[in-house]
Amino acid sequence: MWEFVDGTLTYAAQADAADRLKWKLLDKWVLGLMASTISDSLLTHVNYKWTDPVVCPSISKALWDILKGLFGTIGIPGQFNLFYQALHLRIDPENANSSINEYHIHFQKLVEARYNLPETLRAMILLSGLPTN
Repeated sequence: MWEFVDGTLTYAAQADAADRLKWKLLDKWVLGLMASTISDSLLTHVNYKWTDPVVCPSISKALWDILKGLFGTIGIPGQFNLFYQALHLRIDPENANSSINEYHIHFQKLVEARYNLPETLRAMILLSGLPTN
């Protein structure tokens, strides 16, 4: 069903009326499946407008694009989410190298999301992840 979400299987590509009807039903099914997995606490942030599948690749892709914009690594919400994750990482003394590598991965994701933390803030975040003992 991913083809509906990523927009590669389109309404316009369907050969006849029966295929287009089946496509619309499956697209709505995928939309319902996606919508049922969204937490009630997040639903207030999702402003979904019903789209025409003839113009838009699919209605499920329209919802996916909204969700990526809100919660993906795009935009300020994505930057905040990555920053929040970095703040809550912890360094495991037995696997210090891999733990520190996780920090570097998060810092790189922040750079890719167009939010470059100053070195001093990176150091503070890293030090906050040290065990108390």
